[in-house]
Amino acid sequence: MADMQFTILLEKDNDGGYTARCLELKGVYGQGETEKEALKEIQTALDIALNYYKEKKLVFPYRKIIQVKRDVQIETTST
Repeated sequence: MADMQFTILLEKDNDGGYTARCLELKGVYGQGETEKEALKEIQTALDIALNYYKEKKLVFPYRKIIQVKRDVQIETTST
């Protein structure tokens, strides 16, 4: 299989720990107590998903990640 790059969103949970999800492949997640654990879990989930697509000869769903930068103005009021 050719080298593929995936975008992983790593977030800190409110209750501690971390979650990671693949933005290109819906339903591919990982979680762990540390960033390292969450990234290890997402790697395992990616391996499983890629093997599944290969075995079933499925086409990857088309999803395109676009980064948009916007200036956000925040209004503040003093009371």
